[in-house]
Amino acid sequence: MKLHYLIIILSCISGNLFSQEYSVGHTLLSFKDTERENRTIPVEVYYPADFSGDNVAVSSCRSAKYPVLCFAHGYLMSWESYKYLTEVLVPNGYIIAFPKTAGELFPSHANLANDISFIIKKISESGNDTGSIFHKRILNRNCAMGHSMGGGAAVMAASNDSTITALAVLAPEDTRPSAIKASALVNIPSLIISAENDCITKPEAHQIPIFESLRSTSKILLTIKGASHCQMADKSFPCNMAELTCGRAPSVSREEQQAIVIRYLVPWLNLYLKGDSASAGHFGSMIRSDTSVAVRSGSGTIF
Repeated sequence: MKLHYLIIILSCISGNLFSQEYSVGHTLLSFKDTERENRTIPVEVYYPADFSGDNVAVSSCRSAKYPVLCFAHGYLMSWESYKYLTEVLVPNGYIIAFPKTAGELFPSHANLANDISFIIKKISESGNDTGSIFHKRILNRNCAMGHSMGGGAAVMAASNDSTITALAVLAPEDTRPSAIKASALVNIPSLIISAENDCITKPEAHQIPIFESLRSTSKILLTIKGASHCQMADKSFPCNMAELTCGRAPSVSREEQQAIVIRYLVPWLNLYLKGDSASAGHFGSMIRSDTSVAVRSGSGTIF
C-alpha cells in the first residue's frame, strides 16, 4: 500500500521517473436538461483513480487534469458494449462518459446529439464545482465520440456545439437529421475509423461522405482492412443478428480489430487533447508501415 502511494507521488512530481497509469473509478450521474422539457440523462462515468471501484476518489495526483470524452452507443446496443475502450482510455488519463439514453426502438438521433453536448458541458462545469469529485480535475479539452448511430450523433453534436474540441467516431451512420450534412459544419480535428467489410453502415454510403464533407483540414479516415461494423464493439446480439443478414463477414478477429482501434485512437487523442507532439510522429510512423489499414487525410493533418 505504501509503495503504491509512493509511486503515485513520484509520478506526479516527475513524469521522467514514472509513467502514470491509473486505475478505473466509476460513478453513475444523472443530469436534467431544463431546456428540453427537463429531459433526464443518466450517464455512466469512468475516471482515473488510485484504486478501482464505484464512487472512489479521483486520482490523488492533484496536479493532473483530464480531458472529457463522451461516447454514444450504436442502435439497440448498450454502453456496456464498449468496455474495451474504458479499460485503455481511463488508465491513460481520460474521463469517459457514456449516455444511457437512445435505447428505444425508434430513438431520436437529434436528442442523442444534444445529450452528448449536454454531458460534455455538465462534466466540464463540474471542474468548477467544489462539491464535485471532479473539482479542479477537468482539462478544458474534450471529444465527442460514438459508434454507428452514436457516431453520427457525435458528428451532429460537433456541428452544433463550438465548445467541443475534437471528434472521434467508429463506423458512424448517416443519421436523421443527416450526419453527412452536419459534417459540413465541423471544423475541429476529426478521426473516423471505418471497417472495410461493414455491411451495415457501408463506408461508401456513410463514412466516406462524412469525411469528404468535413470542413476540418485536420481530418483522418482510417479504414481497417477486413474489419466489420459490429466488431467495433464487444459482442451485441442485435448488432450481430443485423450483420448476419447483410452478408459480409469479417476476415479479422474482434480482438485484432479492437487492438487496431486502440493503437490509433490513443495517440490521436493524446495529440489533440493533451498536446503531446510526440504522438504525431508515433501515429505517422505506424500508418506508413501498417498494412492492416488504409488512410486518407486532410491537407492540414500533421502526421
